[in-house]
Amino acid sequence: MSLRLDIKRSGSLTNYFSNVVRSRFKWFWRFMGMFPWISDLSTIVLLRAMEKTIPRIPDQTTHHDYKTYDGLYDESRTVHALLLPKMSKAKTSKLPDVDEVKELFRRKEFKPEDHRQSSVFFPFWAQWFVHQFFNSSTEVPGTPQWQTGFNLSQLYGSFKHEQEMRTFDKGRIKTESVNGEEYPRTTENQFKGYKIAGHQAFMGDKVFDVPVMPFNALPGIMAIHTVMIRNHNRNAERLATAYPRMDDEEIFQKAKLISIAQVMKVTMEDYVNKHILASNVEIRFRPNLLKTRHWRYFKPASFMPSNSISSEFNFLYRWHQL
Repeated sequence: MSLRLDIKRSGSLTNYFSNVVRSRFKWFWRFMGMFPWISDLSTIVLLRAMEKTIPRIPDQTTHHDYKTYDGLYDESRTVHALLLPKMSKAKTSKLPDVDEVKELFRRKEFKPEDHRQSSVFFPFWAQWFVHQFFNSSTEVPGTPQWQTGFNLSQLYGSFKHEQEMRTFDKGRIKTESVNGEEYPRTTENQFKGYKIAGHQAFMGDKVFDVPVMPFNALPGIMAIHTVMIRNHNRNAERLATAYPRMDDEEIFQKAKLISIAQVMKVTMEDYVNKHILASNVEIRFRPNLLKTRHWRYFKPASFMPSNSISSEFNFLYRWHQL
């Protein structure tokens, strides 16, 4: 029964045996990973396998409970897909009490994390990273606030915000100096009195002016955000020094592209490999693979038809419970 359940969870017998092989023989996979071309090949094979197992075309979206053109070919990533069918009013009226459900998820005892490769940096990175995919609009529910994709929109924001944050001088982003250190620019605190879990979420008269304002309530995320702004400016400075004839626009766009690639590398090699991937076959990000199938998984028009973010995945993977 256990084997049957494991196969069912894997999706197919082929996937099951693939998972078994990749989760064992650690010494073998570590040896194979010493050869870059084998590592590159295994990365592409893994991505191809995932492409075949993930549902491509959603039957419904947060806007419609039937197939639509926008749902099938969501190249602009403007809607969230729905994996589960909507419940009728008759069923929603029979839902269990909230307190009963809460007990199912309540931790009975404290268990310290003994994963030696992990730290509090892991959940903060996860929360900061996923907001480029999951940043729902407050004006149009069920709709992303801006185009989703591996584009660092949580750092650069919409086109309007991006223009406002630029210095238009050597590709840099505007910052404020505090004790000789660079920090994101600040703006008036419009969230005074706003509370999260009964506590004041936004203290002081000013907050950091960032695309995702709730970042201000989480020091760990703002620390990462600050580092990434400094990183963009560092990339811009190095480009300006190496290529004196390059204009502001080109420096900014190339510094942005470099920053995206750097975040992609950290995410794939440290975040996914060390914390999420239950496999001894580690995936790698190689710049020389940018023109191959490897790159197409991370740009906005990744799939034909495009692969939409599901509302259920959005809800579960936001890490708000942390």
